[in-house]
Amino acid sequence: MVTVIFWSCRRQASWTISNSLTANGPWTALERSKARQGSPPLVTVWDRQIGGRFWSATSTSASDWLSALDKGGLHQAVLYPTHGLLIGVNPDVDFTAAYARAYNAWVRSEIMGPGGGRLLGVGCVSPHDPLAALEEFRNIRDLGLAGAMFPADGTHLLGSRCWDPLYEEAAQAGLPIAVHAAGTHLAGRSFPRFIQVHAYNHPASVIAQFTSMILGGVPSRFPTLKLGFIEIGVTWLPRYLDRLDEEYDLRGAEEASELTTCPSEAVCAGHCYFGAEVNERLLPATLSLFRFPRVMYGSDWPHWDSDYPASIEFLRKRSDLTTEQWLGLSERAATHFYSLQSPRA
Repeated sequence: MVTVIFWSCRRQASWTISNSLTANGPWTALERSKARQGSPPLVTVWDRQIGGRFWSATSTSASDWLSALDKGGLHQAVLYPTHGLLIGVNPDVDFTAAYARAYNAWVRSEIMGPGGGRLLGVGCVSPHDPLAALEEFRNIRDLGLAGAMFPADGTHLLGSRCWDPLYEEAAQAGLPIAVHAAGTHLAGRSFPRFIQVHAYNHPASVIAQFTSMILGGVPSRFPTLKLGFIEIGVTWLPRYLDRLDEEYDLRGAEEASELTTCPSEAVCAGHCYFGAEVNERLLPATLSLFRFPRVMYGSDWPHWDSDYPASIEFLRKRSDLTTEQWLGLSERAATHFYSLQSPRA
């Protein structure tokens, strides 16, 4: 029995899933959910702004986002949750399912509705119960959201066959499945400073899920399913694919038999997509691995470490990118992944 309340800067928007827990905002609800189990909150509240040195912009309404798009000259934005990334490390199954249902209703009503077609939302899926996750995916599909997101952090592994019914329906619906980093201190190492957490745990959690899904044979079982690995950059990929190919050559027949081709072929010739960081030095060489546009620009706005709109201008001015690579990053990969209409159409 959970009530989750989301606030906008204009009014309170409430979706009641049930009625025993009420929270003034999702962060409070996450903390309260853990507290009612008699133990400390799961999420350490780090000083991400370093006493105000870094600033997070306001993004609680469609008008905030539309203004941000105009500042960077962007046609559309696809929005991901922020606090929803933490549900993977919250063990309260009922709460996280209710949170996902409430967030998805909120982003459809409060962001996409007033967005005039320029703002799209990716739905949030709790990873604790595959059957409940499948039900929520169907809700995401029926709401007309742009895709479904699993948080990377947590004990779940997305290459498990328990997720196959969800993947099958996602493939049939043409909706992408994205895996997004949260960068919590629970991604495998408990570092004493946030700089260490953010540097290591942010990519490590996504790479763990990538490993599970690729070597677990998800691309082979669902060859049309679009998979996205978001907000950890992409230039780590060439060396890691070399490593996966080596492991596959040595042990694949016995331990990765569901993957019917080598990992690099499954990724680079298939439907795996990635988010790029604009300052990655090896970006042009990495883009050349893919047969089709598979790497997307992401602003990371309004988070503390976002440099938008300067980041899009930096990417636009990179002299080492070809015109085709720039178009892939800025438009074509995202158009394919989210099944968008090209602004040039």
